[in-house]
Amino acid sequence: MPVDPSLGSGESSEAARGNVVVTPSRIDLGVQPFGIQPSASLRLTNTGQESVSLVAVSPTCGCLATDFSGRVAIAPGESHTIQVIHEERNQAGPSQASLRCMFLGNDMVSVPVKVVFARPVKADPTWVDFARDGDRGVLTLRSIDTTPFRVLSLQGRPVVPDAGEDPNTPALVHRIKWDLREYDTESCVNPQGERMPPWLVVETDHPEASLVDEIGRA
Repeated sequence: MPVDPSLGSGESSEAARGNVVVTPSRIDLGVQPFGIQPSASLRLTNTGQESVSLVAVSPTCGCLATDFSGRVAIAPGESHTIQVIHEERNQAGPSQASLRCMFLGNDMVSVPVKVVFARPVKADPTWVDFARDGDRGVLTLRSIDTTPFRVLSLQGRPVVPDAGEDPNTPALVHRIKWDLREYDTESCVNPQGERMPPWLVVETDHPEASLVDEIGRA
């Protein structure tokens, strides 16, 4: 079940010719699970006194598509709506691109589009960085498909919850502590000569995310 997208801040972009207002001025499709094609609507309104011709809508990335099929004349006071679709993904991470709306007379409005794809349980931060985070911290695990879950282990060991948290109670959000103090922050080796694992692996009872892996960076 996808998360409802947020369509930007409600701001608008105005073309130099014809006073065409594009709403929203940027599209934020939020956090989406794998296998979903998130979509949004883009509205172009002519607030001027003369008709304006929209001649092209060009995505900057093959990951975006629209239902624009050809030149459209927008009369004064009228609007034209474009459906914007992002391709589905099966790999976690952000995607950012833009739609370029071209008008007769070479005027252009660029609308940024962004989305983050994540497993049904999303980890924040998305990776642990010794230089940035130090050797310990708190990991937030969030269900993006609204399925409550429990946290069973971290690196195969019992979970240490953050203050006030109970990993054994099903919830949409859990905060657990991670601790890599046994590894030297420069050599990334512990006293036994073992290197820091490249992943932190969290085990949950979420039906679609039994394991959540977190990249570790020195």
